[in-house]
Amino acid sequence: MKLTIGPAICLSIKKRWLASLAAVVLLTGCTGNLKQQAEPRSASFQGEDIVETASGKTLDYGQLLSKLQQADYILLGENHDNSWHHDRQLAIVKDLQKAGWLKQLSMEMMTPAQQEGADTVVAERSQDVDKIRKILNWSERWEWKFYGPIISHVVAQGIPLKTANLERDQLMAIYRQPDAVQIPDVLNKAALELTRERIVESHCGNIPADRINSMVMIQRARDDAMAASLLQAKTGALLLAGNWHTRNDLGVPRYLAEMAPGKKVISLGFVEQDDAEEEQSTVSDSQYDVVWVTPAVERNIELCGKPKG
Repeated sequence: MKLTIGPAICLSIKKRWLASLAAVVLLTGCTGNLKQQAEPRSASFQGEDIVETASGKTLDYGQLLSKLQQADYILLGENHDNSWHHDRQLAIVKDLQKAGWLKQLSMEMMTPAQQEGADTVVAERSQDVDKIRKILNWSERWEWKFYGPIISHVVAQGIPLKTANLERDQLMAIYRQPDAVQIPDVLNKAALELTRERIVESHCGNIPADRINSMVMIQRARDDAMAASLLQAKTGALLLAGNWHTRNDLGVPRYLAEMAPGKKVISLGFVEQDDAEEEQSTVSDSQYDVVWVTPAVERNIELCGKPKG
């Protein structure tokens, strides 16, 4: 079913995804200057809607935790630059760990070269945040202030931390020879077309027509890698990734269904409240199992030569 979430609340997902997708897909398109101007409120979550999309039912935080613990694998989406999203992710990670559910954390923000460092800090149960960052050789493209608290918590608890992305040289190889990539063919025609459209839009149309397939294959290969990362645990694994990757119809859940049929997967998308300048949109259960609507952050971003803010 489709639903508009909450009274007078609409979801401005499209442009948020475009900015996020352009930043993580690998090749440059539009350029932007993201400026974080909002800090998360206390973890009371009052005034924020958490909605089960299939039923349209609004959940409280306790009900959400109960629902999540029914899954074998949980996917938490995000807008990468939204501190509210990371604050809520941290709360979920801590509470799932306390409940005994969390057995592994996989992260889009980490690549295979970082796995040895991840294994080291987990084995040591290091509590030195600066040491953890150094041993992980953390990439500056991902704000440590957002991800450091989450990583530090799971490391201190001895919970396995797994990389879920691909290396740049792997992505470039896919870009040059997309037809050589062997991954499950899990996306239908409509999903592939939507992926193509969003990739072209996110790069302001500045992608040669003969390279669009390469960009689509990069996105698919990354989703495949994230699914494989989760499957290192038989159950109790959680993925942190951008909202696009966590969509049921386009992303990691499609690959999990192929690789691990019968496993229960729950995808939670963190999305932002609409503002007057954004187009209105609805979310369906084909996209996420649960959506959590948070405040937006003010951005100073240039999309296709048109400044915002």
